[in-house]
Amino acid sequence: MSVNLYRPHLAVIPEDDANRQMAIGFITSDSIPPMGAARIGIERSAGGWQKATEHFHNVQVDLLRKYKDRRVLILIDFDNEPDRLARILEAVPDDIADRVFVLGAASEPERLKAALQLKRLEQIGEAVARDCSQPGDFWDHDLLRVNLPQVERLRTFVQQELFI
Repeated sequence: MSVNLYRPHLAVIPEDDANRQMAIGFITSDSIPPMGAARIGIERSAGGWQKATEHFHNVQVDLLRKYKDRRVLILIDFDNEPDRLARILEAVPDDIADRVFVLGAASEPERLKAALQLKRLEQIGEAVARDCSQPGDFWDHDLLRVNLPQVERLRTFVQQELFI
C-alpha cells in the first residue's frame, strides 16, 4: 500500500483473491478519478474472513489511531451467516468505528458474479464505483442487502474524498 498516510485514504483488506479482484475493479473503474484511486491501497488477500479481521485488529487498529485520515474496508464473504457482520462490527473499538467499513456478498463473490450475469469479478467492483458516483438500486440485490447499513457511509466517504 503506497498511499499518502497524511491525506484521506482507504486501506482495503480482502478476505481472499475474489474479494481482491472486486477491489481492483473498483479502483480501475472509469467512475473513480485517478487521484482518487491513488488514495486506495489494497492489502494482500488475508486467507479467510477470520484472518482478515485478525489483521484488522492486529495491524489496522493502531494505524487508524495514528492516522486520522485513514479509513479501512474489510471486504469479506458472509457465507450465509446473517450475524457475521454484527459480530465483526461489535468488535471494532468505538473510537475508530466511524472509519471502518465491512462489506461483502451474503454468500460469496462467485455466486454474486453468476447472479448478476457478469464475466469477471472486477465488474462487481466497477458497479460499486458507478453506484458511488450515481446511486441506484445496485445494493438492493438479495446477495448485497446485508451491506445497506454500511453503504451510505461508504458513499459519503468516496464522494467527499475520492471523487476529487
